[in-house]
Amino acid sequence: MVILVFRLGSIAALLAGLLFAYYSYDLSLGQLSSPGPGLWPFLLASLLVLLSLIHLIREKLTEDYEGFTKLARFVGYGAVSLVVFTLLFERIGFTLPAVALLVYWLRFLGKETWKSTLINTIVITAVFYIVFVVLFKIPFPDDLLLTYRQ
Repeated sequence: MVILVFRLGSIAALLAGLLFAYYSYDLSLGQLSSPGPGLWPFLLASLLVLLSLIHLIREKLTEDYEGFTKLARFVGYGAVSLVVFTLLFERIGFTLPAVALLVYWLRFLGKETWKSTLINTIVITAVFYIVFVVLFKIPFPDDLLLTYRQ
């Protein structure tokens, strides 16, 4: 049982990599000269699988591990907030969910000051919007606050 506990992270990453590889392969890989939508996710998933296997093989019980404390629950809170962000992003666009996510992470999970939280939230949201929507012209769902017309 002790051996399994120390390997849970590697096993979880391995299973996630296999799942991601399966779904990205299902998207169509295409060719290197003409990549399909699943090529890069498949390559990254394959790398995750490879690194997980290496970690499983090389991991030793003599290594020093950080124990779980009640603060570990914040990882779960962060994961749930990403799910909520994704659901809101699909329905109301990027800006409001991004602002809500960043305020939640910075102020409530990270215990930053309100001043730091608001400045960073505005700057990060603006930079992401400019880079992905304006410069790269990646189509985002219609936004309640901003809509960039080409």
